[in-house]
Amino acid sequence: MVEDWIQSSTGLPRDGEEIEFVVDGRTVALHGIYTLPAFYSHWAEYGVERVRSWRTLSPKCDLAASGLNQPARALFSGRDVDTRFHRLPAGGMAHVA
Repeated sequence: MVEDWIQSSTGLPRDGEEIEFVVDGRTVALHGIYTLPAFYSHWAEYGVERVRSWRTLSPKCDLAASGLNQPARALFSGRDVDTRFHRLPAGGMAHVA
């Protein structure tokens, strides 16, 4: 069952509850946890005033989210790749020992 979105101004999750939440100005929900006094994702902390709405995670959402944390497999064989040199963002070269 998909939970309804709750406005943060209406109520807050239980302390330690795993949730999805939407930050003001964003359209994509973040997977995270609410711990007094803020919402936490894997990357950042968001104050209650910045979070527009939230919902508890259903078991179906938990399964989908767990797949996002799996490492991606390389789609190429590394045999032919010369790993001695890697381009730097500025266009220079770096030597890997």
